[in-house]
Amino acid sequence: KDALGAEIVTYDAQDKKITIRLKSAAEGTTKILIRVGVFGSETKSRLIYQTIRDNLKKQPGYTRVP
Repeated sequence: KDALGAEIVTYDAQDKKITIRLKSAAEGTTKILIRVGVFGSETKSRLIYQTIRDNLKKQPGYTRVP
């Protein structure tokens, strides 16, 4: 989208739209917004967040993921 943010749109196995938005927050910090389906699904959103978090921890230069 721009140098300070991005949007990823995909679909799950049930053809529900998944939107992940990344926005620059403070220095070295990124805000992640996850939306599953029209009304949202907290369970699926948390699972996606956890998967992103686990993968970030594996990257070289990892410092901290809350």
